[in-house]
Amino acid sequence: MIQQDSLVLSSFYITRYVIDCINAKQLNRFFMANIRAINWN
Repeated sequence: MIQQDSLVLSSFYITRYVIDCINAKQLNRFFMANIRAINWN
């Protein structure tokens, strides 16, 4: 029972980590695009 719970928790944290990484990449792209736009103007 405890092992199963820890497995669920670890998979949950891994999923959150992956989502955070994807979000960070998209945010970086967004900010880079904004910085380029500001520099061009």
